[in-house]
Amino acid sequence: MKPDLDRYPSYAELDTLIGLDGVKQEVASLLTKMHYFRLMSERRRTLSIEAQHLVFAGPPGTGKTTVARIFTRIAAEMGVINRPVAVEVSRDTLVGEHLGASTQRVVAAFERAQGGVLFLDEIHSLAIEATGRNDYGHEVIHTLVKLMEDRRGDVIVIAAGYTGELARVFAINPGLQERFSRTVHFPAYRPEELTLIVEKLGRDGGFPLTPEAVDAVRMYFLHGAGRRADANGRTARKTYETMRDQAISRSMAEVYEGREAPASELLPTDLDPDFSRSVLTAGTRRVDDGQLTAIMAELSSLPGLVPFKREIARVHARATLVAHRRALGLPGGVAGSHHLIFSGPPGTGKTTAARLYAEVLAAMGVLAQGQLVEVTRADLVGQWIGHTAERTRAVFERARGGLLFIDEAYTLVAGKSASDFGQESIDTIVKLMEDLGDELIVVAAGPPEKMTSFLASNPGLQDRFTRVIDFPPYTSEELVKIFVKMATDEGFALDPDVLPAISQRYAKAVLRSTFGNARHVSKTLMGMIDSLALRLAASLDAADSLDAGEAVDVTLLTAADLSE
Repeated sequence: MKPDLDRYPSYAELDTLIGLDGVKQEVASLLTKMHYFRLMSERRRTLSIEAQHLVFAGPPGTGKTTVARIFTRIAAEMGVINRPVAVEVSRDTLVGEHLGASTQRVVAAFERAQGGVLFLDEIHSLAIEATGRNDYGHEVIHTLVKLMEDRRGDVIVIAAGYTGELARVFAINPGLQERFSRTVHFPAYRPEELTLIVEKLGRDGGFPLTPEAVDAVRMYFLHGAGRRADANGRTARKTYETMRDQAISRSMAEVYEGREAPASELLPTDLDPDFSRSVLTAGTRRVDDGQLTAIMAELSSLPGLVPFKREIARVHARATLVAHRRALGLPGGVAGSHHLIFSGPPGTGKTTAARLYAEVLAAMGVLAQGQLVEVTRADLVGQWIGHTAERTRAVFERARGGLLFIDEAYTLVAGKSASDFGQESIDTIVKLMEDLGDELIVVAAGPPEKMTSFLASNPGLQDRFTRVIDFPPYTSEELVKIFVKMATDEGFALDPDVLPAISQRYAKAVLRSTFGNARHVSKTLMGMIDSLALRLAASLDAADSLDAGEAVDVTLLTAADLSE
């Protein structure tokens, strides 16, 4: 029979934490398993109790320390550990100044945590070597590995760190990762959860938020200045404290002016003294008209990409409509998904389009930052079970606030080998796209015939990617325009005989199914520049200097430079 966790007082404290639903389920599962081992040991006296050392992985300010403290109290109430003691240590308290000192500090920490929990915060910092002096962080790691084995059953070790940094510390001593039985992932807080945290802090602190203030805070995290990729629980607390301090100042001013002391409610103006409807529409309008105009001009100047240009026009029109509706106090309407499939052969502008898509969405306020994180299978798939999920989560963390571009996404579809962990990455992608919502945009790219298998590899993918944008092969006319643009951007002029020769070449080339499109254009231009260099080599070597007339020769490409 499973233990009724609700009967333990501290479990209610865990259950009241905002968000972290997956973390709560993991903790409940762990405590149930550990409780079972305890009961079997007591009844049979033959089943040894092995410490379930844990890794808490996630960005800063996501509740790792708080959950570790609550976990300790619940474990003690259940009899899983002997004492409700969580000894909290970090690099600063463990790393000594000379050889052997770090080992002594780690041993002492284990002694203090005997019968309880040793919580090692920011374990990834042990992999960082200090500058200008000897560093003994590695000594801490090696000592940990030994003591976690020697004292299993006596101390539970919980190591907390940033998802993308843990691989570095585990690489120092492979035995370290083997000591941990499970990794609990702490996701970043979503804007709705940050709003609930502010609301709870106000309620607990005696400064409840009015309904209007709750709406203002929600929009602040969704679309305003609080919409940052690194927003976390500390951000929510700082927001609350700012509002509380503003309310206190407001109350004091009214008291000193002889008016009746107002209620201690937080108002929208406590978030922003100049609060207006603009805080509700910020981020749904064009953030920078000049920036957006420049991006649109660049997009317009690119040959081809007609389906992609239509998609950008649709997104822009939708965002403009939402902004105008909100300005009138109307609902913005059902939010559309911005995740896309880019379907087309190599060399058809998909990567360039992804960069422009990220910039457009950032300029319109859809993305908080707009950085482009470009990855392939090699960046996502690991070498063992669990490693792939960690790498995929780390990539998503880097892309928060921007656009994640997964090139050749079809290569993630698992092959026949049992050691192929591509499917693990796909399953993790589906979950993270759901967990992070609109905090980042995902674009997956690949040839049409192969992207079908990618979308079929997990039913959730088709729910996440609702729009497919085609990138057809360039026509011969478009390839000529691309060639002219590339040459001009590189500072070269074209002799009148070049364009007819290029046009004839590409008219024949597009008939071949193996033609590589824009990548072949770049290759053609580079070859012509090499021919120009060889053609002018003798005269350039002979000249002591070049006057303005001679300078024309080093910029002019002719049909003679076009090799077969």
